[in-house]
Amino acid sequence: MFHSDRGKEFDNQLIDEMLQAFSINRSLSQAGCPYDNAVAEST
Repeated sequence: MFHSDRGKEFDNQLIDEMLQAFSINRSLSQAGCPYDNAVAEST
């Protein structure tokens, strides 16, 4: 599982290809909800 916010740095073809190559699922935080990603960023 790859979790990230909806930042543009994670929206590119290279990351998409890497996730697909290793069969990794993508998880995105909810739009407009800064607290959704707080647990991942605090660790």
